[in-house]
Amino acid sequence: MLALLCLRAGWAADDLSTIRAALERGDLLAAERELQAQLQTRPGDAETIRLAYQTGLAFGKAGQFDRAEILLTHALAGDPANFKTLYNLGVAASYSGHPERAREVLETALRQQPQNVDVLYSLA
Repeated sequence: MLALLCLRAGWAADDLSTIRAALERGDLLAAERELQAQLQTRPGDAETIRLAYQTGLAFGKAGQFDRAEILLTHALAGDPANFKTLYNLGVAASYSGHPERAREVLETALRQQPQNVDVLYSLA
């Protein structure tokens, strides 16, 4: 039984390294595809959530805010109080044409850091 658990853990680590490799070579679609599969099988896994955040940021930098919003939403579900995730999700939602979602998330971020100029500017 222990061998089976170790084997499964090894497969999971390989799947995550596939996502990392795709991100490193700039293949965002491959990273997203593998990440979506991982999010289905390991939704609360901290490493998967971190990769969702990184992939979401990469999509945002590429101007694909709709995809960024989806992945950052997954990241936020795993760490709902993370200020950086809240802020970046709010910005992505704004650029994706979801002003209500953007306002909701950015206001949550603002409650954490009321003097944060970036959040204030994004809300304006």
